[in-house]
Amino acid sequence: MKTNKIVIGNWKMNKSVRESAACAKELLDARYDLTSVKSTDIVLTPSFLALNEVKKVCAGRNGISLGAQDVYWGTGNYCDAVSAKMLSEVCSYAFAGHSERRIHFNDTDETVNRKVKACIEAGITPIFCIGEDEEANNAGKTKEVIRRQIESGLAGVRPCEMVVLYEPVWALGTGRTPCTEDTEEIMRFVREILHELFGAGAGREIRAVYAGSVRPENAAAYARLPHVDGVAVGTASLSAEKLAAIIHAVDRAV
Repeated sequence: MKTNKIVIGNWKMNKSVRESAACAKELLDARYDLTSVKSTDIVLTPSFLALNEVKKVCAGRNGISLGAQDVYWGTGNYCDAVSAKMLSEVCSYAFAGHSERRIHFNDTDETVNRKVKACIEAGITPIFCIGEDEEANNAGKTKEVIRRQIESGLAGVRPCEMVVLYEPVWALGTGRTPCTEDTEEIMRFVREILHELFGAGAGREIRAVYAGSVRPENAAAYARLPHVDGVAVGTASLSAEKLAAIIHAVDRAV
């Protein structure tokens, strides 16, 4: 597995351009001491509109990268779409298949696969998202859903740098979280599938990340799990203080 852990702060549609830049600037304030973070990579994913301004704030800060919340696989005459090629000029990562895109914007395993491939082609590290909804979880079909999503979403994808993000959809925004034992079981299963697809060597190079109601109080517990390479943070990342606390908690857990 990658040596460094990773913390991804996903601001979603919550901050204006000015607010995004201000939050990034606050995060870098000396009182949060991010310069002491040595074993954890940080990825901030503001809105498309705010990417350039946040990039300016973070310029020259090692260990901090930018990511996009979504990506389109095509180029040319597609109104209101942002291509991987365009994003490659401003960020290093991009989400593909976040649960909210799957639920509200009709992303499918097929379109997510196209997004992953587009990212790779453009030199962007895809953050490939998987996870089961409450119905599948209650029916005991979590592993079935995850296997389908991974095998379909990564079909035809060559071994490369990638983040696979597991988010139990039933936990998002609810304050409910799976216990660490259940999370480790699922993350180990994710790793097994990656080994099947890419071989053990390449599979270990892919970072597997947990998302779902991550907070300063539970971040370290998830980061310590053997098959978890970091966390993705939603609501808590909107606060520079909380996000910094999560980053330090993960870094100490390495």
